[in-house]
Amino acid sequence: MRTLPDRKSYVRASRTGEKEERSRHIIDSAAAVLNDVRFEKFTLDRVAEKAGFSRGGIYKYFRTKEDLLLALHTQQMSAMTERLLRKAKSGMSDRAFAKAFLDSALADPLYLRILRRYEGIANENASDEALMEWWQFYRENMKRIIGYVSVCLDLDWDATNEAIWSITAMLMGASQMQSTQRGMRLDQAPLSEQKKAQNQLRELFLASAETTLRGLRSR
Repeated sequence: MRTLPDRKSYVRASRTGEKEERSRHIIDSAAAVLNDVRFEKFTLDRVAEKAGFSRGGIYKYFRTKEDLLLALHTQQMSAMTERLLRKAKSGMSDRAFAKAFLDSALADPLYLRILRRYEGIANENASDEALMEWWQFYRENMKRIIGYVSVCLDLDWDATNEAIWSITAMLMGASQMQSTQRGMRLDQAPLSEQKKAQNQLRELFLASAETTLRGLRSR
């Protein structure tokens, strides 16, 4: 005879599902806010308005603004990883991998914006619990990336780890350069100059990443 699930367990599961759904909705709302405003203008009040919550309702899920940003960063990293692993193929060239990495990172503009701000977010007002959750996710995510990419690039674990760190640092540097060009914000320059500068930075990144990977392989 089939045993029905315990009602209390069902209620707990239902409530857990609702909590996770609402948490995702708040994170998505935070992303929508950041797509509209600069970091300096990002507030929980704006997120609450976008999500249809009260400010107190947000605090039921995230203790601080920084906790919410860490959760958004986790979501962005997870999505970037999925994009990269779909593009990465065994036997691909170093330049092809660099292009796959770049395209995966740039698919969502928020990814680099949040990545550049990580240290500030972590050091400002993030709770220990949120930092621990982020760190656990980060370690497991990096293991997954390194394990997969090491096979695609035919590099050992340590070399792949160094490659990912180095290419990410290059990407952040190129992104920072893109935001300021010749003393002015690139997004305020004429469209033709924006495209020219973006193409130059793209080629610079790809060449640098390819050189880095070649150097690691020649050791």
